[in-house]
Amino acid sequence: MAPVIEKLLNGLKIGEGPHWDVQKQCLYFVDIPNSTIHKYVPSTKKHTKAKIGNHNVSIIIPVRGKSDEFVVTVDNTVSLIKWDGESSEVGQPKVLYEVEKGTTHVFNDGKCDKTGRLWSGTLGLRIKSLEDVVMKKGALYSFYKNKLECHRNELSVANGIAFDHKLKKMYYIDSLCYGVDQYDIDLDQGTLSNMKTVFSTKHHGLNDHALCDGMTIDTNGNLWVAIFGSSSVYNIDPRTGSVLQVIKFPAVQITSVAFGGQNFDELYVTSATLDGEEKGECPGTLFRVTGLSARGLPADEFVV
Repeated sequence: MAPVIEKLLNGLKIGEGPHWDVQKQCLYFVDIPNSTIHKYVPSTKKHTKAKIGNHNVSIIIPVRGKSDEFVVTVDNTVSLIKWDGESSEVGQPKVLYEVEKGTTHVFNDGKCDKTGRLWSGTLGLRIKSLEDVVMKKGALYSFYKNKLECHRNELSVANGIAFDHKLKKMYYIDSLCYGVDQYDIDLDQGTLSNMKTVFSTKHHGLNDHALCDGMTIDTNGNLWVAIFGSSSVYNIDPRTGSVLQVIKFPAVQITSVAFGGQNFDELYVTSATLDGEEKGECPGTLFRVTGLSARGLPADEFVV
């Protein structure tokens, strides 16, 4: 059975950070430059959103054990908000951590591991615009129980993260390195080691406009990687570097992916509509893919 692609909603500038909430059976995601957090309920097709000032908002993840409370990255801060999923406004974010003070740098993608530790990276900007990135000015951080740690410097566009807890691996993307890196992860210590590249776009005929962006992992340990600039999501075996499947979309700027649905057999895919880049027929759309021979895993929540 061939995958079936549905268009769920559109109008996103940079849709990003999809996170499936198991308890509420809904998808949370963000629109970064429009400063909005979003909730989509597939069973009712209800879509709500709220604005967080005039800031770059790049992730929204529920707080474990807390109703209507979320961790968000707002510009260069990791903050807490309360949101009922219905209101169009949220209160002032409560800042937990701030990095790279005195700069225009901002957080980009982020995920929690199974301990509830948040991993998120930054990118450097000349001005407060996502279209003006400074090379090798970003960093990768973790945040856990009032402890902030920096794990890597000199990143250009810190991006997708996925965890294979069985193999004790973390997969990571710096988009301008054109591939996916693998680390050994020690969850007890919150440390990374033994980095190696497990996938390169340039080994698979993709040009310099095709950038690895967000990603997720399935129950078989295979990665699903959004390839910005290629209209594609690549299904990759990180143990061999081989491409298992390519799904094409009617949008060029594919940004991120997350499994969801009652059986985790639906793939939700965000996209963007950046000016100056090829856009395709349906830019800035949230898609859902069904008919895949893969299932995802529950997304982990943040521990304060």
